[in-house]
Amino acid sequence: MNYNYADITSKIPEKPRWWDEEAVPRYCDFTPYETSHIYADEAALVLIKCQNCGEEFKVAFSMSAMKGMVHYGQEGVERAVINRLSGKFYASLADLIRSRKIHYGDPPNIECCASGPTMNCDDIQVLEYWKHEPGNFTWTRDHNLEIFLGEPEKH
Repeated sequence: MNYNYADITSKIPEKPRWWDEEAVPRYCDFTPYETSHIYADEAALVLIKCQNCGEEFKVAFSMSAMKGMVHYGQEGVERAVINRLSGKFYASLADLIRSRKIHYGDPPNIECCASGPTMNCDDIQVLEYWKHEPGNFTWTRDHNLEIFLGEPEKH
């Protein structure tokens, strides 16, 4: 369960544009420079939704190849990128996206529904993927990794 940042959101009349890896509300446009992981060399903006009520959120993921760690999701700590079910190590955020194993965990806590803060999320779509090579601080967007993650919804 993520912290409810009502002390921030109650003072700003507009809705957050996106949420960082720690589920902190962000009010600027997303760029890889704005992620909470300052050593990241990969970053993504992903559309997720609350499993209970369907409230949608744009959330950030970031990863540092130098540390071989990812910084994202409900625990909000750096941890080895290991899929808990398969035990497979993912060397990059791009690998997690390609394998559709990228997962945010609990959605940002806006009390979207009674059980929303404790629910898991459905990962829907990678909206933006960015990368830079070590030593190069210019970020490059790769549209090839901006993919749909879940099953298409039937209307």
